[in-house]
Amino acid sequence: SLVYEATPKYLCHETSARRISEVVPNARMVLTLRNPSDRAISHYFHTQRNRPDPESLHAAMCEDVDRCGSLGRSDVAASEPMDYTSYVGRGIYRPQIERFLEYFDRTDLHVIEGERFFEDPGPVLANLFAFLGVRSDVPIRDLAAQNVSQRDQLVWPRTRAVLDEFFRPHNERLFELLGTRYDWNQAE
Repeated sequence: SLVYEATPKYLCHETSARRISEVVPNARMVLTLRNPSDRAISHYFHTQRNRPDPESLHAAMCEDVDRCGSLGRSDVAASEPMDYTSYVGRGIYRPQIERFLEYFDRTDLHVIEGERFFEDPGPVLANLFAFLGVRSDVPIRDLAAQNVSQRDQLVWPRTRAVLDEFFRPHNERLFELLGTRYDWNQAE
């Protein structure tokens, strides 16, 4: 039987992996990752519903990039506090995934690229169903994206450039861990 729980907070919470492993040691986990620049912008707009102007977005992203500059770097002392709850910090995926890999085998973690799922859900779902060991012949009718914001049109190109540049090395380390590449670093 399958039990399903969904929240983005498990990945970034420091004790989630340990606690999940204690309660459900044989868990098989599905992780959907978004382009971290898109994720940060969406997070901002979600928390700042009454301030969706490009100037405040740009200031918030620049401030968070500065604050999160040492996250996920191997040359940073382990005792330094890690904040993966910020707009930017939560998009540094590799260290968060590695925390889960301390408790679970890599074969028990199925990673989905969010953009690929929304572009062409059929093959993504087929792979997911195979991972979960469930029938893939049951039709799923409504795969339309929900709660899609149009606020990304308010994002200045320079804000996107700041985020893309910040995430580029973090994305490369993630791709190395996953053994696959996503089209997140196209602005190179």
